[in-house]
Amino acid sequence: MSECQFADTTQTPNQYTRLSGNRLAHRVQWEKFFGSIPEGLMVLHTCDVRGCINIEHLFLGTAQDNTSDMV
Repeated sequence: MSECQFADTTQTPNQYTRLSGNRLAHRVQWEKFFGSIPEGLMVLHTCDVRGCINIEHLFLGTAQDNTSDMV
């Protein structure tokens, strides 16, 4: 797997990266490459690093997928 990449901005207390306008950087990155995020889906991290914006580490899934991926 390629290395994590990070936006040059502030991380929230829960380690997600926020951009101006209070948007989560990994969601903005997804939308930049693939378009809007369908209703009911989340942008998840294969690397489990909340601040990572490497498009190769991001995938769409449900809340249940996210919970299962954490185990």
